[in-house]
Amino acid sequence: MDLGCTRTRTGRSSLTATAPSGTRTAPGSPTRIFPSPFSCCRTPTRPSSSKSVSEPTTCPRRQGQRRSSRCARCSCWPTCTPPPAPSPACAAARCRAPSASTQKSRCSEGFPIFPRGFPCFPGMFSFPEIVCDPLLDYNVWSSLQPINASARLPPEQRLVLAATRVDSHSFFWNVAPGAEAAVGSFVVLLAAAQALQAAPGSQRLPRNVLFVFFQGESFDYIGSSRLAFDMEHDKFPLRLENIGAFLELGQVALRNDSVLWMHTDPISRRNESVESQVQSLLAALRAAGPGAGLSLREPGQSQPLPPSALQRFLRARRGLPGVLLADHRGAFRNRYFQSIYDTAESLGLRYPEGLSPEQRLEFVTDTAQALAQVATLVARALFSLAGGAAGAAESIRADPKTVTRLLYGFLLNSNNSWFQSVIKPDQRGILGPFPQHYVAVSSPTNTTQLLQAVLGNLTGASANLSREQCQEPGKTPGTLPELYEYWWVQGPLDGNSSSRIPGCVRSGVRLSPALSPAFELRRWDSREFSTWTESRWKDVRARLFLVASRELELPTLALLLSLLCTKPPISQYPIPKFPIPVFQLLTLALGVLVLLLSLLCTFLINSKAELLFGLPAPPGPSGY
Repeated sequence: MDLGCTRTRTGRSSLTATAPSGTRTAPGSPTRIFPSPFSCCRTPTRPSSSKSVSEPTTCPRRQGQRRSSRCARCSCWPTCTPPPAPSPACAAARCRAPSASTQKSRCSEGFPIFPRGFPCFPGMFSFPEIVCDPLLDYNVWSSLQPINASARLPPEQRLVLAATRVDSHSFFWNVAPGAEAAVGSFVVLLAAAQALQAAPGSQRLPRNVLFVFFQGESFDYIGSSRLAFDMEHDKFPLRLENIGAFLELGQVALRNDSVLWMHTDPISRRNESVESQVQSLLAALRAAGPGAGLSLREPGQSQPLPPSALQRFLRARRGLPGVLLADHRGAFRNRYFQSIYDTAESLGLRYPEGLSPEQRLEFVTDTAQALAQVATLVARALFSLAGGAAGAAESIRADPKTVTRLLYGFLLNSNNSWFQSVIKPDQRGILGPFPQHYVAVSSPTNTTQLLQAVLGNLTGASANLSREQCQEPGKTPGTLPELYEYWWVQGPLDGNSSSRIPGCVRSGVRLSPALSPAFELRRWDSREFSTWTESRWKDVRARLFLVASRELELPTLALLLSLLCTKPPISQYPIPKFPIPVFQLLTLALGVLVLLLSLLCTFLINSKAELLFGLPAPPGPSGY
């Protein structure tokens, strides 16, 4: 019985397409778990009890095989050895069918639910191995002012959350450049975080600013749904009530005539208090636009909110004031969205001929200049939303050289001198010539580790600590490890030599899990959260026999030809006298018997599939 993982749609604004039936996914391609009483993504376990189940015992040999079992004192499970003398109450008790609660608990451990009277033995229809893994990674987050990761913010404290996505995907596995879909937006947020951190008075603002980079957004918003879930269940340093404003960056690299569109949720704006907060957010963006060389417009309150992480937070908290900043009004301007052609060339990232890799790293392109304007707009708007003075925001400006370095590193070649200087010595393997931004199942991915290191370099500070002190900050007084993270990085090159100047970096950059809440809640048939997985593939092996054995080939073949190709009575034609071993006839008979039994079992199981496996009804239309 093969259980394939098929994908369905969840949510309101999913952009994913349903895979055609009957197709086979490529190795590593994401699939979705089919709702079933038992999951293909976990290994079932036997129910056990410390009172009624003894240690595993080994049964005597039976027909040349060795069989193990668990022997129970007072239960209906089969035993292989005589049990010890039971108590009077146990001896008088009859073998009863398990109750509904017991049956439910057993089936939650991997056993399907059968009708009353149907035998349910341990290990029946169980899977001995895991056949698929969930897509998972980590969200990267940091704050303008340090936040205690082990504590909780007071409910009355408000902050501004600036977010964007990190990952992308395409038709081909692990070939996801995502230039316009992801890289352009998170490069802008990185440059805005650096500009805001360096602004005068930013550490004394009335409101804090939280920068979040979501992973897994291409697959039904894994990262944003997990962060909203953690905030709801007090698994994150702040709650949903602490968010005073939500600013998200969508696709911002392909704008027309320096115009950006501010998308909002028309449903939540029907509330007067939410409407006033949204207007304040829009006014802060409009005020920062002219100084950055940009103009901002609204598509109209009747237009729904485009696909974004803001939708996941609005589902958890309807009255959340938020704005999505994008380069399109109604339809994506990116013709290569989620494809292998969404590369640096699609953004117009071009360099003069004859430049070396290091010269390209420092060359400021027109695309870098345009994205630096957007980063300046975002940094000034965040400074105003955090309570900063209007006059002080004019001095905030994003660095175009930082933007061009980020574009080169995340789109063309991550194995460059700048990225080499900001990573740890044991992270050299994450650098490669062709950066990819697919979320995958092995975490953290190269993009997540690079993003964490780069954000720590842009917003952190150098710490005067030795390598031992930097790697174990809890042993050094005054380091405040609950507020900061410490990394011992390789550092820049020492002049023209090949040696580097390592050092310790202190930053507030941290990671939070980007695993769908459906896997934590063990709700494999969830319609609310993503359940995307990747199949596990094994090596396919085959044995090729160039010359068959004469003992297995000639006698049986001669007998079959003699029986099939004779029209007169067989007695008129002498049958070739080849010795026909008995085991060949047994092999043929057993093969025919197995074939007939397989057809019979397949017919019976297929006719009772709905009763045996509890197949759900076909899903109806749903919105995200």
